[in-house]
Amino acid sequence: MKYGNAPLALSVIQIEAPEMMFVQYLPIVMPNGKPALPKSLSCFFPLVKIAMSYVNPVDYLYITAKHLYVSSGCSGNREGWHSDGFGTSDVNLIWSDSSPTEFCVQPFDLSKDCDVSMQEMSAQVKSENVQTYPNNTLLKLDSSVIHRVAPIQTSGMRTFVKLSISKDKYNLKGNAHNYLLKYNWDLMDRDVKRNHTTKAQGGTK
Repeated sequence: MKYGNAPLALSVIQIEAPEMMFVQYLPIVMPNGKPALPKSLSCFFPLVKIAMSYVNPVDYLYITAKHLYVSSGCSGNREGWHSDGFGTSDVNLIWSDSSPTEFCVQPFDLSKDCDVSMQEMSAQVKSENVQTYPNNTLLKLDSSVIHRVAPIQTSGMRTFVKLSISKDKYNLKGNAHNYLLKYNWDLMDRDVKRNHTTKAQGGTK
């Protein structure tokens, strides 16, 4: 795979979150199902509507939504250069209203190992190839897009949303449960080095 591609800018959408929140990988669409978005997240429906155009019948759709106070050293997201869904066919749409995500658009030579690859990303990033997009821009990423949460320059409230489309169950402890849907997954411990989105017996993904 060619790493270091740019994200695709889809739309500029103004959204105001009504309350503080930290919702991690909440399933809102099951395979062959319809969206089940809790009322507390209804303000993000315009983003979900666009994401649905990329969802296939076999896919799950998850929402991560964070409306938090951020400051230097406390961004609300895992820091460091990385790729969402590294080594998978997952697609992610991200949106934020401030401190836009930084992308490094350049060729990368990366190991297939998740943890080693993140070290390689950090070592290979060239500052002149780092770019951002305007606030409130919905961006589409695949696993070839290398990015990081931007260092927080100004303290204040920040809203960040990620919509993750995957054929896999995101089954790690700490993920939010959608009580509008009927499901009962065995939840697995998260890895110390990296928060993989899904885990099966005998290995990680």
